[in-house]
Amino acid sequence: MLRYLFSSLAFGLALLSPAQTWNLSWSDEFDGPAIDANKWGYDIGTGAAQGLWGWGNGELQYYTDDPDNARVENGELIITAREQNYGGSNYTSARMVTKNRFSQTHGKWEARIDLPTGQGIWPAFWMLRENNPWPGEIDIMELVGHLPGSCHGTAHWGTVDNVQSLGGSVYTDDWTTGYHTYTVEWWPDHLQWSVDGQVYFNLDRTQVSPNPWLFAEDYHMLLNVAVGGGWPGSPDASTVFPQEMKVDWVRVYDHVPEPQPITFRVDMSQEALNAEDQVYVSGTFDEWSGATHALSANGSGVWSTTLELPQGIHEYKFTVNGWSGQEESFSPGDPGTLTSLDGANTYVNRIVDVGWSALVTDAHCFSTVEGCPGTGGAGCTDLDASNFSVAATTNDGSCLYPVLFSVDLNQEQTAGQTAYVNGGFNDWCGDCAPMDDADADGVWQLVLDLPPGSHEFKFTTNAWNGLVESFDVGVPCTNTTYDGPNVYTNRSFELGAAPLELGTVCFNDCSACPAVDPTYHTVTFRVQMPDPSMEAWLEVQGATYVMSDATWGAKAVTVTVTGDAAFTYRFGTPAGALGMAWETLPAGCNANGWRTATALEDMAMQVVCFGSCSGCLGCSDPYAGNFDPIADPLSPASLCEGLGASGCTYPAALNYEAEAVWDNGSCSFSTASGDCPDSDGDGMVGVNDVLILLSAFGNTCP
Repeated sequence: MLRYLFSSLAFGLALLSPAQTWNLSWSDEFDGPAIDANKWGYDIGTGAAQGLWGWGNGELQYYTDDPDNARVENGELIITAREQNYGGSNYTSARMVTKNRFSQTHGKWEARIDLPTGQGIWPAFWMLRENNPWPGEIDIMELVGHLPGSCHGTAHWGTVDNVQSLGGSVYTDDWTTGYHTYTVEWWPDHLQWSVDGQVYFNLDRTQVSPNPWLFAEDYHMLLNVAVGGGWPGSPDASTVFPQEMKVDWVRVYDHVPEPQPITFRVDMSQEALNAEDQVYVSGTFDEWSGATHALSANGSGVWSTTLELPQGIHEYKFTVNGWSGQEESFSPGDPGTLTSLDGANTYVNRIVDVGWSALVTDAHCFSTVEGCPGTGGAGCTDLDASNFSVAATTNDGSCLYPVLFSVDLNQEQTAGQTAYVNGGFNDWCGDCAPMDDADADGVWQLVLDLPPGSHEFKFTTNAWNGLVESFDVGVPCTNTTYDGPNVYTNRSFELGAAPLELGTVCFNDCSACPAVDPTYHTVTFRVQMPDPSMEAWLEVQGATYVMSDATWGAKAVTVTVTGDAAFTYRFGTPAGALGMAWETLPAGCNANGWRTATALEDMAMQVVCFGSCSGCLGCSDPYAGNFDPIADPLSPASLCEGLGASGCTYPAALNYEAEAVWDNGSCSFSTASGDCPDSDGDGMVGVNDVLILLSAFGNTCP
């Protein structure tokens, strides 16, 4: 899941939402003797039955409908995660759903919850589409137990092969020490997350465009406590079981629209209108009727009309004489517009965001997203600037110019890390300017719009938590400033009134990295899955590979990787509609969700257990009856059963014993087999022949 923190949107809706009216449409106060089966059902198992092993997240628990995992007690719903061997899993919990019982489009959805905590514990209050497959998910509240001070809200949309996610986080000392009310308010085109009334994230349809807005249909609720998974990681010795999520109540409200007067304005002064021409506004609010809503001219070239519209984002365009005349045309990405895709068709329209008060739109020029030339006053008048304004009449010094930053990290050990640009232009923020390595060539880039002048900066990795560049005083590409006893030496450049591309430099150097011919090695990756019937996939250096059956139930694949440098890789298994379920790694081998290795030569990796740093637990005693050759050598002896039969384990021998687990040196071979010479001439090849052969070691052949 992707996590981002955003400030409130600049639309009226986010700021005025407290003025709205909500009507209670569904609730559960948990004041009965048991869970109400008319309101709640259960998801059962590990997700494997649905083709979603680990429920698409690598979770480790088995969900049940047992009262030990979900019950009503003292007016509370209690969902309990337990350390319990059940159904092939080491943990049990419950996942409760209102699917086929209650769903709704829009409204306010909230619950008062006391959350569990601990490494590997993952409570959630969330929503899924009632009548359509994933994606399409609203996470009202999620918390990972090792970070109890961070609460997260997220939305997921897109398609299975291109899932998009945006969300926010809200922080306190510890959300798990008592009850809090977790809320999402959902209107047409908007979602807003809050805890105890504190709004911390907003999402609207403009941020999802051009993807379809999947949040205009019925959704149902889920409450669960997961154990393990790609995000929280696995439980460890510090995790205390059982862990309980207590729910005081869950309530859902209907959204009650309150239409507001919206005045649409357009400047037609640049258009050659005839006396009989009529300007119209048409949009989603009138089903694009074309010539229903006429505007009136005010004598200065501006035409206007006022309509009553409900809350939400409304798309629209101005036309001259309806669709049979002249209509506006925009480019995808134009400010103040929304791009929608419908098959091969692309539509770009103006938008107005209606909140809970009257609104008057800017009088933009017809078919543009700003004022007509000469109507905008002061602004940026430089055509080369990123923020050039055609409406501006005087330059106010606000021009910004694109600067391309580029750094080569191939000489550094940065597997699993992200590069950042930090400078005075972003207040040395740490993590607000992440760079991108789209082609995975080790060169990271970012374009920032900056004002002319002198700028200082540094490249870092993982904000300030990874590598940080360090320069000596006097290095040519730097500038040094003194603040009392503190000395700061940073990269520097001068930006004029034009776009600038800074050359690609080596990390911690003013020059480009020296050219190095890459080396390549073949690496065999091997993994043992929780269930031998499960498919296994490998992702390494940006490519994915299907793994094949190997010996003793393992999966393997051999690929070519870039040698002599650290690389990252991970194993996954198909999870149906959710795409790929990637393994959850413990801290000992987890580098931001990936395994790491360095290939100095062709090599075969040891067999590891899916989601583990070592082999799977099993019997590692070769003399036991259930000996597993690829079991973790540190597996407890209690996993071994009985004594394995001894005998000849070599299939080509005359006395091969298929039931033998370990070889006792009794194999005999016919001289005709060619497997070994009959050194003592007795017509059989046995131990004596091997001893004769060994005694000849070191002698010179005649």
